[in-house]
Amino acid sequence: MATSKAATRKKIRAQALRTARSLSLLPSYDVVVLGGGAAGLAAAITAAEAGASTLIIEKDYECGRTILATGNGRCNFTNLYLEAKHFNNPSFVEATLGHTPLEDILSFFRASGLMWTQKEGRLYPRSLSAASVRSVLLKRAQRAGVVMACCREAQSVNYDAKNDTYQVDVRENFAEDEHVTYTTLSARKLIVASGGGSNELLDSFKMPRIATRPGLCALSCESSLLNKLDGKRSQANLSLFKGMFPHMVEHGEVLFRSYGLSGIAVFNLSRIAEPGDKIEIDLVPEYSEGEIGQRLFELGMDNATYDGILDPELAQVVLDMARSCHEQNIAHFIKHLPLVVTGLADTAHAQVTRGGFDCASFCATTLEALEQPGLYCIGEALDIDGECGGFNLSWAWKSGMVAGACAASTCA
Repeated sequence: MATSKAATRKKIRAQALRTARSLSLLPSYDVVVLGGGAAGLAAAITAAEAGASTLIIEKDYECGRTILATGNGRCNFTNLYLEAKHFNNPSFVEATLGHTPLEDILSFFRASGLMWTQKEGRLYPRSLSAASVRSVLLKRAQRAGVVMACCREAQSVNYDAKNDTYQVDVRENFAEDEHVTYTTLSARKLIVASGGGSNELLDSFKMPRIATRPGLCALSCESSLLNKLDGKRSQANLSLFKGMFPHMVEHGEVLFRSYGLSGIAVFNLSRIAEPGDKIEIDLVPEYSEGEIGQRLFELGMDNATYDGILDPELAQVVLDMARSCHEQNIAHFIKHLPLVVTGLADTAHAQVTRGGFDCASFCATTLEALEQPGLYCIGEALDIDGECGGFNLSWAWKSGMVAGACAASTCA
């Protein structure tokens, strides 16, 4: 079965490479979008449907492949509680999202042919497959006339003030054993949707940017007996301390790892966690310390067991940790299990890139650069990131729609 899947993937890739190689590009387009991920596809579709000739330049062999990995392959594409407070730079995000962001995103996907379902406010395609989201977007882009130029990557961007256009030098590479070629394209409007890696591309415009780093990832912690529980999961509350008081509290599934902690609740903490911060884990958030203590008191010292409260393996580790630090109040320890953060972990699988171009350099309602007319930045190219739960994809869709509509309207 694995061999069959690998053969299918190889066949699909080979066909995509042939398609990319055979594509002939025009010397100029109304709108050129750098990056064919979630934000880039939304921008290109919106611009093309508004009448602008639109080109996507994508370095991968197909557009939208990053969508396939979202939501563990299920693509949590938006959230019923879509509000600016779930992002950094919330005032900027609020202006971009507008008054009806959820309705706008759902209308966009309804028009794309997607049906969806929801769980605890998180919206997923009805198929529970990210491939469904990608497929409807690619087909809609094709219907709209978007040219998707894959296996191509922008190398530099320059502004031609005389003609009021952007000149994009593009590197073409369709196979590892082939000669690399270059071409130059002209764009009346340029939309940068190439994520955190787009920073150096716009160096010539000298726009301020915030240093990038991984976001929504696991945390490494000081060594403890919990390291033995690698792979064990538990529902918990996590409180992040940067001093005497909790700075942030998250609830959800915690995955214990040999290096520290992972899971959605931990991912959200990773947006602000720094080495030296303390995390307290409440392993039984649905019961108070007093209720747990009463239950243990009723059993009596000789019969007290924690296996009925926690997973038996977890219970033994917690008991051993309490004994090692001479903690007598086990009920309190279960509600305040301490760990110290040492840094980010497993950053190769981080869900977002934090940082990017400084939002102060852009108009929040159009996403056009204030000092560089006709240049737009969307998605992770800007210093915007959100919590887990479909918020980052929501920003990708909506920012793409806003920039695509504005770019097309100024081409008319």
